Amino acid sequence: RESMKRSLLLVIALLVFPLAVLAGHHGPIPINWTLNGMIMDIGVDADGHELKRFDLTLQGSPGGASTSGVGWGPDPVPYDLLPPGHECLDTPMPVDGVLFGEGFQMVVNFKDGSMLFLNSVDGGFLCFAPAIAVGTYEIVGGLGRYEGAGGMIDVYIELHRFGSPSMITAETGVITGEIILP
Repeated sequence: RESMKRSLLLVIALLVFPLAVLAGHHGPIPINWTLNGMIMDIGVDADGHELKRFDLTLQGSPGGASTSGVGWGPDPVPYDLLPPGHECLDTPMPVDGVLFGEGFQMVVNFKDGSMLFLNSVDGGFLCFAPAIAVGTYEIVGGLGRYEGAGGMIDVYIELHRFGSPSMITAETGVITGEIILP
């Protein structure tokens, strides 16, 4: 009987200790996802900006997830108006890329029902050649294990256009950053 009590206490300790460690997690949680999915035009807003929607599957740390988001696509710009250090090529075309910043939002949905909420920040760009997009998002909250979360992420996406006209563009890439819990 005494042996049975010890065994039961050991089992309880082995179950409770890891949960307590996870529940008490402090400090930044690193984000290192690979992504794949698509972006598409969904209409035009009252100011004439093209509205975009994207849906992505995320794999890696801190766990697999899916994300959806919307935003507006500002007007294309010539090469010299793109941010310093960009990767766009200077082509003979009148425009070589797109600047974007605030105007995109996304929700990351984890398999356990937890969520992260993010808003884009200024400084992002899209190149027509090579076909890439680079941006930064601020984590502005969440639900479940990410209630009250903050932090930043950087997004690097390669665009894979197909068909003409291309109504849907496939995307692959990486997301890095960190989640800060209160």
